[in-house]
Amino acid sequence: MTADNTTVVARSHSAEDLDEVFDALAHRYRRAIIEVMEWGEPATLEDLVTLITDSDDSAAASDVRTALVHNHLPRLAEADVITYDAEARVAELDDAAAERSILAAIRGPN
Repeated sequence: MTADNTTVVARSHSAEDLDEVFDALAHRYRRAIIEVMEWGEPATLEDLVTLITDSDDSAAASDVRTALVHNHLPRLAEADVITYDAEARVAELDDAAAERSILAAIRGPN
């Protein structure tokens, strides 16, 4: 039960599913991306680059941009935590999928 007395039902996940979710949450850049999109607002690639470079003085914008495009955003999308439009360079939190994946990972397999 949740605070508002609704029941949350998580489906059983395989070890591979859980590994994928944990991997998606493992890096601080990916956790920052999820946190900034928590309120449902889409974020552009440049928004995310700025978010990370503002919080990490040692991060060069070009390096962060490359890491986001080739590593972090695809990993989050593969784990169904975000949707990422590579052409438009816009990421959006996939609320339902992210919630299911993260809650299931926290709870563990049934």
